[in-house]
Amino acid sequence: GNLNWMQSRESSIKSPVWRGRENELRPFGDSRASDSANLDSAAE
Repeated sequence: GNLNWMQSRESSIKSPVWRGRENELRPFGDSRASDSANLDSAAE
């Protein structure tokens, strides 16, 4: 689902905007929340 997809992409997040601070964005999802709730949180 969405959570698995987001978690699999965590290691590939890179942007010059973050200047090496990508870890501040992690974790992308919460395994305790539903798949839909994680997608909503990501959209916010």
